[in-house]
Amino acid sequence: MALHLRGTRLPEREPVELWTDDGRLSFRPVAGARTLTTEGFILPGLVDAHTHPGAPGPGRPLDEALLRDDLRAHRAAGVTALRAMGATIRL
Repeated sequence: MALHLRGTRLPEREPVELWTDDGRLSFRPVAGARTLTTEGFILPGLVDAHTHPGAPGPGRPLDEALLRDDLRAHRAAGVTALRAMGATIRL
């Protein structure tokens, strides 16, 4: 589904309109796009997604092979930066 996004661009803090077309951002209008207006900010590429890369399950120790697979999958999905918080204890 194509989307038309309206909001405030960071870091400029200026109004911006963006469209998505087949998973890609564009500054050109896309016919039939559903309009979403936000009172927040638009920063292309920034997603606050809750994820546990490298964790085979809750409370389980980090698995480096799984971590690499998870990071490759995130990259393939378009993620350009990921923060892995880790745990307060090492198992």
